[in-house]
Formats: sequence, C-alpha cells, structure tokens
Amino acid sequence: MIDFNYYSFCLFLGGLVAIASGAIVFFAHDNRSNTVRVPWMLLNLSTAIWSFGYYAMITATSHPSGLLNDWILHIGAILIPIFYLWFILALTGTYQTHRKALYLSGIIGAFFLLQSWQPSFVRDVFPKYIFNYVPDAGPLYTYFTIFFFTFTVYAGLVLLHKAFTTADRNESVRLRYVFGSSLAGFIGG
Repeated sequence: MIDFNYYSFCLFLGGLVAIASGAIVFFAHDNRSNTVRVPWMLLNLSTAIWSFGYYAMITATSHPSGLLNDWILHIGAILIPIFYLWFILALTGTYQTHRKALYLSGIIGAFFLLQSWQPSFVRDVFPKYIFNYVPDAGPLYTYFTIFFFTFTVYAGLVLLHKAFTTADRNESVRLRYVFGSSLAGFIGG
C-alpha cells in the first residue's frame, strides 16, 4: 500500500522528476550538452535514489526495511555533491581548473560510502512524529554533513563566479537560472 502524506508525496514526486529530468537531458541530441549529459544523468539518478530511499524509509512497515532504505537513501545523498560538482564543472567548462576538488570529493565520498552501513554513520532508525522511521545519526554524520555542504557550496561558488565573469550575456543568465534552480532544489531537499 502506498502511504502518501505531504512529505512522502514530495519525496516520491521528486524521485520521478529526477528520473525524467535525467533521462530527457541524457537522451537529447544536442551536441553542445555532450560533456554535461553524463554528470547530469548521474546527479539526477543519485537524487532519485535519495528521494525514493527516503520515501521508502519514512513509510517502511518494519525495522529491517527502514534500515535498508536508510542505507539506500544515504548512498544517493553521498553521491549528490560529487555529481553536482562534476555537473557544474562540465557546465561551466572549468573542469581542468577544479579537477582536484572533484577528485577529493570522490575520495571522501568513497569513504562515506564504505561507512554508510556502520552504526558510526547512522546508529539506527526509529519512529518519530508522522514518520514510520527516521535515522539516528552517528558520530560520523557530522563529518558527512560538512562534506555535503562543503562540496555543494564549492560547486555553487564556481557556478556563480562563471555566471558573473562570462562576457556572454545569455550564458550569464542561463548560469544564474541554474544557480537559482540548484538553490531551490537543495533547500527543498
């Protein structure tokens, strides 16, 4: 049975939108977006994994299912800042300048992926408010949060810098829209 309240509906809908958005851009035949397609698709795929995992966790009917879906949602959450940074670097043409940051995000992300099923990352899941299960963060979760926001903000700053320094007015406006959309997406998430 599908359990929909405001939160679960938004998570489920968000997952569907992410899949559709990733697929539309990935399968587009615009040569200009060749370098952007793969990171955009992977960003949307990781967002969908996070969204559907979160939906499944808060609506889980058993503790093992809640734990499994917490692990799934965190796989997506760990990958989001990595793929977002890659997407922004591809979109702005600044990959060469910022590739070390992308590599570092991948290394740190790999560490968190390996730790994501450990109690030091998330101790357990438990019922809270209207949710069947929510995560109980472990001591590593603080560092994950720092990782997430550091690389997301870094990507946003790269995007803003390019938006305000490019001589092409249309490109500047397009990049500002991407920034605004990104900001809305991260705040909504």
